[in-house]
Amino acid sequence: MENKTKKMYCFDCAILVGLAALLVFIVTYVLLSLGKVPGSGAVRMAIMASGMLALSFALTGMITVMSHLRQNSKELYSSEMGVEGIHTNMEKLESEAV
Repeated sequence: MENKTKKMYCFDCAILVGLAALLVFIVTYVLLSLGKVPGSGAVRMAIMASGMLALSFALTGMITVMSHLRQNSKELYSSEMGVEGIHTNMEKLESEAV
């Protein structure tokens, strides 16, 4: 049971890390593209600052979710495994009824 919980936790963390990398790539690409737009330097700096601020808030949120998953992994994943067990038991009962 512990191994399955650890596997689910690692899978969820891998998804979050992948999404964070994708987010950094997209925001960096957009900010570099917007940096080439002609205009005043103050406008470009404001765009860059707002993009970096949005990126930092998003990454902070993802880190918070990962921390929450680590701290509450036993409760979160054991309840999820309990739901899987309920479905398995329901399938057994349905097959016995037929």
